Amino acid sequence: MPETKPRVLFDCTHNAARSQMAEVLLRHSAGERFEVLSAGHSPTEVHPLTRQVLADIGLDSSGLHAKSLDLFFAKVSIAYAIIVRPGGGRLSTPVSVCPPGALLAV
Repeated sequence: MPETKPRVLFDCTHNAARSQMAEVLLRHSAGERFEVLSAGHSPTEVHPLTRQVLADIGLDSSGLHAKSLDLFFAKVSIAYAIIVRPGGGRLSTPVSVCPPGALLAV
C-alpha cells in the first residue's frame, strides 16, 4: 500500500494572497514530502499581485484559484493547519500552527 503524504492546509480569510503564496512555496520546496492545500473562510479571487510575485520568482500560478474551507473541512485529514492572518487579527501573531490532531478556532 503506498504511503500517504501528510496534508498541510494554509488558511487565510480570502485565500487570495498569503495562503496561495504559502501553498505554492511549500509545494515547490517540499512537495515530495507533503500534499499542500490552501483555502479561506470567505474566498474571493487570487490577487493579481500574488500571481506577479510568484512569476517574478519563477513559480507557476496558472492553476491557482481561491477555495473555501468547506471543500476540506471534515472531508479530508489535515496533518498541519497553518493559519495566516494579517496583523491585528484575533491571533497574537500573524502565523499560527496547529499540531496534528488539533483544531484551532479563529
